[in-house]
Amino acid sequence: MGCRERHSKWVLIRLCRSGETLDVDSSGRAAGRGAYICAKMECWEAAKRRRALQRALRLAAGVPVPDRVAGLVAGMISNSTPETGWGPVQGQEEVLSRS
Repeated sequence: MGCRERHSKWVLIRLCRSGETLDVDSSGRAAGRGAYICAKMECWEAAKRRRALQRALRLAAGVPVPDRVAGLVAGMISNSTPETGWGPVQGQEEVLSRS
């Protein structure tokens, strides 16, 4: 969504909307409408600026990304490496496993 480059599904971060709930999908299998973003801060910023996330997940106009989700994504991006992609933020493994 941010850079529009193609990558393996496993190095991308999946966001999922199920009903009115928006969350990070660490399993890649959660039910609901999903969108992928690569683990680069510039891609995340570009997606937010262009409102690509709201369009891809079909969120109502003007609905911002919740701070909790933005914080999780930013933490995953800061822990990512080009070779392995993203990784859970230390201390966030439990939160992500409940998604």
